[in-house]
Amino acid sequence: MCKKVLFILLLIGLIFPVFAQRESDFEYQRSKGRIVITKYKGTTKNVVIPEKIDGLPVFAIGDKAFADPMSIMAAITGTPSLTGVPVLTSVVIPNSVETIGELAFKDNELTKVIIPNSVKTIGMGAFVSNKLTSVVIPESIETIEMSVFENNQLTSVSIPNSVKTIKEAAFAKNKLTSVVIPNSVETIGEGAFYNNFLTSVNIPTSVKVIGPSAFAENKLSNVTIPNSVGIIGEMAFKDNQLTSVIIPDSIKIIEEMAFVQNKLTKIEIPNSITIIKDLAFAVNLLDSVIIPNSVETIGEGAFYNNLLTSVKIPTSVKVIGPSAFAENELTSIEIPNSVRNIARDAFDSNVKIIRK
Repeated sequence: MCKKVLFILLLIGLIFPVFAQRESDFEYQRSKGRIVITKYKGTTKNVVIPEKIDGLPVFAIGDKAFADPMSIMAAITGTPSLTGVPVLTSVVIPNSVETIGELAFKDNELTKVIIPNSVKTIGMGAFVSNKLTSVVIPESIETIEMSVFENNQLTSVSIPNSVKTIKEAAFAKNKLTSVVIPNSVETIGEGAFYNNFLTSVNIPTSVKVIGPSAFAENKLSNVTIPNSVGIIGEMAFKDNQLTSVIIPDSIKIIEEMAFVQNKLTKIEIPNSITIIKDLAFAVNLLDSVIIPNSVETIGEGAFYNNLLTSVKIPTSVKVIGPSAFAENELTSIEIPNSVRNIARDAFDSNVKIIRK
């Protein structure tokens, strides 16, 4: 009978592994009658963070508290430290937690995490380099910090209406095919969605800034940029599959490589544009383009390597940079006398330049 009971207990232990909840599994500090967990030193990969330690509520998870110590040591010294602390595969965060510190769970193997609504701040890189496939961000969050979910395996993400800022590389290097950006977001930071698999994205009218490389290296075939956007950063839509784009008249400068390496056959450039910077539309499939009579500078390689057969340079243009129209199918071009500076290799050598 005793052997049978022992066998059943062992079987239960195998099916339902014991989670780390002992206070001795954590190093912590007291702060104003609350607990900050500073380090995990348990042995289980599946962790349930207790709601209380020493009878006090756990309100914060400190910087690097659950980060893989081997990866941190390797990054600093180049020599991993064998600490015996396991790489986490799951974690339960209690409703008492309000703050998750910087790099708190960096370099683990978390496949899912539930972030409770009590959490108000998630620090930089908190979940960077894990194996998360989906995440729901609570409505208590207003800013998604830099690299918070970078380098995971996210295929879906839920961003609440409370979020105003998505910072640098927040969702970079994941597997997102679609994302809904709520009409509360004002800033999409540098590389925020860099290197995913996005095929389309709806940018809401709340957005004012699209940072450099924000959507670079995806699979976007179409995008609508609202008039609310005043800045499109360099390489913002680099290396996608866009076939057409309408640039809103709220934009004054088309930054470097903003739309380089797409499949553009049609673009609409508004009268608000004064500068088209280097490689802005390079390596596309444009066979024609209308440059408005507001553009003063056409930068280096701005339309390099397209299929242009004709182009009209307006009288507003003063500078045409090196290779601006090189590697196209132009045979001749009329350039107004208003153009003061034409780089020697702005056009292919066989192109006949007519000044008028």
